[in-house]
Amino acid sequence: MSGPPPKPTALKVLAGNPGRRPLNRREPRIASKSPPRCPSHLNADARREWRRIVRWYRACGLLTLLDRAALTGYCTHYSRAVKADRSIEKTGLLIKTTNDNVIQNPLVGISNHSWAQVLKFGKEFGLTPASRSRLEAPEQIPEDEFETYLRKTGQMQ
Repeated sequence: MSGPPPKPTALKVLAGNPGRRPLNRREPRIASKSPPRCPSHLNADARREWRRIVRWYRACGLLTLLDRAALTGYCTHYSRAVKADRSIEKTGLLIKTTNDNVIQNPLVGISNHSWAQVLKFGKEFGLTPASRSRLEAPEQIPEDEFETYLRKTGQMQ
């Protein structure tokens, strides 16, 4: 399939549906009262970023339990990039080999790759200035008919 990846309906609604195409009313919606738990294997930098992102997403009502793996990937790459950058500050951008040749510090490549991954994940979550500039927060995101029915019958809290 060619073209850009499809945008979730919730993000289209926040963006004001600029393409004016019909919204997917059958897109699965995952009701989630609480955000996903931070995985225990994340280090301190990743956990700090997790808490920061979850706080913002919780306020917007967009984060579900299904987003845990993608958010874990984002936080892991963020932490890796920060760690590489800290190490580069200590060791420098260039290092000497055993043959006294000067080469780029391999940590620069790790940093570059990790920051590129952070940007990719960030675009998926609307965390970059460009992706966020396309969003508009409506007063309330409309519910679909099935959600309304579940709420009325008490099957969804």
